[in-house]
Amino acid sequence: MTDPTIRPQIPVPKPKEYSKEIAGDISHRTGLTLTVSKILAGRGFFPDETLDEFLNPRLGNLLKPATIQDFQKSIERIVAAVAAGEVIGVFGDYDMDGIGSAAMWSLFFRRIDTPFHTIIAQRNSGYGLDPDSIEAFRQNKVSLILACDVGSTDYESAALAKSLDMEVIIIDHHHIDAPFPEAFAIINPQRGDCDFPYLGMATVGLTFYVIAGLRTLLLTDGYRSEEVLPDVRDYLDIVALGTLADVAPLTGVNRIMVSYGISLIRERSRESIRALLDLAKLQDVSSITEKSLVFKIVPKLNAPGRMGDPQLALDLLLCPTYPEALEIGKELRSINSHRQ
Repeated sequence: MTDPTIRPQIPVPKPKEYSKEIAGDISHRTGLTLTVSKILAGRGFFPDETLDEFLNPRLGNLLKPATIQDFQKSIERIVAAVAAGEVIGVFGDYDMDGIGSAAMWSLFFRRIDTPFHTIIAQRNSGYGLDPDSIEAFRQNKVSLILACDVGSTDYESAALAKSLDMEVIIIDHHHIDAPFPEAFAIINPQRGDCDFPYLGMATVGLTFYVIAGLRTLLLTDGYRSEEVLPDVRDYLDIVALGTLADVAPLTGVNRIMVSYGISLIRERSRESIRALLDLAKLQDVSSITEKSLVFKIVPKLNAPGRMGDPQLALDLLLCPTYPEALEIGKELRSINSHRQ
């Protein structure tokens, strides 16, 4: 959830004086118009590999997660939970970033046949992981909680979970100060002891990284076969929507994930998103852009969290059939119209 009190994570550079020679070289190398090349030169680009990576985002250029603090510790703990058949709790914030993260975990755990219990935050309960949800997890025999897009300031709930013998892994991108909450692990590039060089990811992006690492470890440790494990790249459509919804900077890692995710959305392979595209009259591939998704799709997914029960947005993302997704999508559209 976007918090106006946090410092900007990745400042967007403003165009500055550019070299006509550099702009000309960019235009010659890329085939772009001179006007676009002047803008790129003004942003500090040169006709080199960095420009090529910017213009042609590739998943192979994603930064490796090794320097994300608590990353390895987290995936090892989740593997242990999967191996032991523990019930895993998934908690997501009530906006698309938190809901999308919870949706990816739900899809993944369903696919690998792991017991889990998902709770989406309610706006009227206040922001963050609340004590009532901790109690609900306890009643559902949860031993490990994955808190998505919340947790960095949830000291009371983290302490309560610990007192009830539940461990919490926080996956969040909001500002965080030491001392940290009493969680088993905290994946948040904003923490001062994290050396990961990119600070701009929304929680959906961080969740994607954790799920990708988890998939690899489950496979290499022999707990799940290649046939059972999903291709996590298929989740990048959800990552794209969550990243756009949180107004995260479209640079670096985000640019790569959103570019790939929009290409998946254009393929219309996920029934739930296909239903939303049809309701928004975005049937033509050329009409599916960053701008159209932000203004015509994201508000429908965010509206329930602001007006009623955000569970509806999660239900849509998890919906396996087009007719059912279309009915939920119509309800989301109605809620968003009422919000407007």
